Amino acid sequence: MKIAIAENDGLMTLFLTEVIEDFGHTVLGSFDSAEPLLIMLETTAVDLVLMDTKINVKLDGIQCAQIIYNSHNIRSIFVTAYQN
Repeated sequence: MKIAIAENDGLMTLFLTEVIEDFGHTVLGSFDSAEPLLIMLETTAVDLVLMDTKINVKLDGIQCAQIIYNSHNIRSIFVTAYQN
C-alpha cells in the first residue's frame, strides 16, 4: 500500500514511517501542511493518507481530508497527539 503522511510533529512522522514500513507498506512522502500534499496527489497515486487533525495550514486536517476524498477518492485515517 502506498501511504502519505500529513503530520506536523517530526518525531511522530518518523514513528509512523517506521511502523508503516515495518508492515511492508511504502511511505510516498510526509507533509506538515496541506498545500504540498495536495500538489503531490495531482501526479502520484496514493492509497491512503494518515492525516493529523491539526496540521500547519490554512486548512485543518479534517478539511484537507474532505478535499482529498472529494477530488481523488482517497480515504484518510486521522491521527492526533491530543488526548481530549
